[in-house]
Amino acid sequence: MFLVAKLHPDLPEANNKHYTGTWLSRKEKKEQIRIFYEEEREIPLCVDHLDAGKFGFIDGANVIGRVVDLFNDREGNMMVKCQLSPEHKSYLEINEGIFHRGEKWGVSVGLSQQPAPLPGGRRVKELVHVALTTQPGFQRYGVQLSDWGLNEDVVNATIAKKYYRQGREKCYATEAFETKLKGVSFFEFFPLSIECMLTHPQRVTRVP
Repeated sequence: MFLVAKLHPDLPEANNKHYTGTWLSRKEKKEQIRIFYEEEREIPLCVDHLDAGKFGFIDGANVIGRVVDLFNDREGNMMVKCQLSPEHKSYLEINEGIFHRGEKWGVSVGLSQQPAPLPGGRRVKELVHVALTTQPGFQRYGVQLSDWGLNEDVVNATIAKKYYRQGREKCYATEAFETKLKGVSFFEFFPLSIECMLTHPQRVTRVP
């Protein structure tokens, strides 16, 4: 199952050149997105930051999925598309919670805060995991799951329709991500009917 959510909001204070806090500036978010694709990084998805070790890295037993894509939306928020693994023991419980029990799941950013500061007082920051949780730290910024589906092409069409347009406002993505969004216009016109044909109808739900 593919999940889409706001991962890191665009914070005015973090964009201030004198900011020395823990969150990412718009420039730092772009850098994390670029590195993710350029270095083909594997960023794990876990539940509730479970067993986050030194500098936020997660042991394999608590990995329930992976980050598939990262991009900045029109408002400069870092968005994430994750894949929840159906093979993990927590999959059915989370699936039932989202679709049938009305639980409000969201995502929480797991940043490594290296101790050595950069020039100007900024810390070395790195996105090392994403937590799936019902109590995200950025909850007031609307980081609950916004879209999901079993078919990735349908999810990509939703992203292209709702969140990302090349060159628009504060959008940012790599060429690799933009390539994924090309050719999804057919799904954009018929996303729900296509989704129902390709997946189990009882599992198909999207937040408007």
